[in-house]
Amino acid sequence: MTRMRVAVRCTMALAASTMIAGCQTHGADQASGDTAVLTLATIDDVNNNGQSYGPQGGCNDCASGWSRAHLARGGAMRNLCGLSLGVVCLLIALVGCGGSGNLGGQNSAAPASSPSAQAVRIVALGDSDATGTGDATGQGWAGRYAALVHKATGSPVHVTNLAVDGKTSDVLLTEVRSDPATRQALRGAQVVLLGIGGADLNRGDEDLQAGRCTGRACYTPLLRQFGRNFGATVATVRQLAGRSALIRAISLPNGYPGAGNAFPPFVTPGVSLYQAVTERTIVCGTVRRYRGDCIDVVRAFNGSSGTGDAYQAGLMTKDPCCYPSAKGQQLMAQLLYRLGLGPLQS
Repeated sequence: MTRMRVAVRCTMALAASTMIAGCQTHGADQASGDTAVLTLATIDDVNNNGQSYGPQGGCNDCASGWSRAHLARGGAMRNLCGLSLGVVCLLIALVGCGGSGNLGGQNSAAPASSPSAQAVRIVALGDSDATGTGDATGQGWAGRYAALVHKATGSPVHVTNLAVDGKTSDVLLTEVRSDPATRQALRGAQVVLLGIGGADLNRGDEDLQAGRCTGRACYTPLLRQFGRNFGATVATVRQLAGRSALIRAISLPNGYPGAGNAFPPFVTPGVSLYQAVTERTIVCGTVRRYRGDCIDVVRAFNGSSGTGDAYQAGLMTKDPCCYPSAKGQQLMAQLLYRLGLGPLQS
């Protein structure tokens, strides 16, 4: 979950014939441009890049083409599929669901009708730490959290997941300040989920590996800048979403203990723990300052010392490394849910 450096992969969950048979053409969702409506029966089988939970008809498993490049540590995933293969994935999604491609790995299929006024609208922001990478179902903690909200409230829950592999905090800050689609989605959100920080540390990896700096010194300036960016981002989110919106964030686990050769050899146990603990302090302190809350994934996955083996506990996966597994992302969703739903349950 911290950052990854491995090979490129573009997979398609359904054949074109299946998609054509199972999907319908829908109008565009002007609020987000990235939505798919799923029946309650498919709540456990969907990915969270634009989805709804609740008694609404629609397209199941639409736009299933995925394009991912994994670096040797999670969080800095880049969409690097070759042009020809990327075009194939895009065309299949277009033909199968009548939707449109969306840059940054987003899948788009608009609903037959807009979610009702009573629907709970959730917007997820971040890098691959929020896209569901590591969860074989594709739901990720954001989608799993939405399912828990739906179960608790009985209301339809509409998820707009704007997280993109490799997105850094400076890019996210620019988006919440000036991207019309992002700002419009946030204005209508009752819950905003944040999961970011891994991709910001890639440059430190490069500098450390090249010998341009040593140990923590490679990451301290990056973490300071991350703190500034994240603070400005949460302030803007609060302004756009309003006082009553729930802001929830995750910290990142320590992916080093138990990772073995999957982790870059130039990263030491001390450096990895420093990264995880520092980002936890930044993220949790910031969201609480703006009347939000966060979950301490370091403690939940690695214990009070932050050095426990989350892979042995089944909470993290080495393929792709080093992200929370389906079990881990379910735990994260449950911990987020336990923070409370505030006005959503009143």
